Amino acid sequence: MKRRIIGLQIHHSVQLDDAMRGAANMCAGLRAALTCTGDPDHAQLLEDASALARRIAAARSEASLRLRGFYEADPERFKRFQAFLNRHLSVLFDAANRSFQKKGPGALIYRAPDDRHVESHRRSIWPEHTATYV
Repeated sequence: MKRRIIGLQIHHSVQLDDAMRGAANMCAGLRAALTCTGDPDHAQLLEDASALARRIAAARSEASLRLRGFYEADPERFKRFQAFLNRHLSVLFDAANRSFQKKGPGALIYRAPDDRHVESHRRSIWPEHTATYV
């Protein structure tokens, strides 16, 4: 059974949020195992997992700063992009869903013809905008 499109990911900090939650859960599980067993192998696993969790946290913080920097560098551009998404989100979802039905799992990659693409008030974003399903 093919799954429908259920969400849109705009920035990679969202995936890093998920990874951070997973890393925290991993460390909690390993800490509990170590408490129960006292096994030095579990202690080493916890140490390794904690180091990985710190690296993920640093990457997530960096990604969040870049996202905030995008807004701070050009708030008007950010607002135009939000308006574009509000206007055309259903079209992008439909395109992704049609591609999923034909090709299976993948991602719709949207490419605008230029930076000012969101100022268009036309109902359709096609054909000068391109989307590739990979």
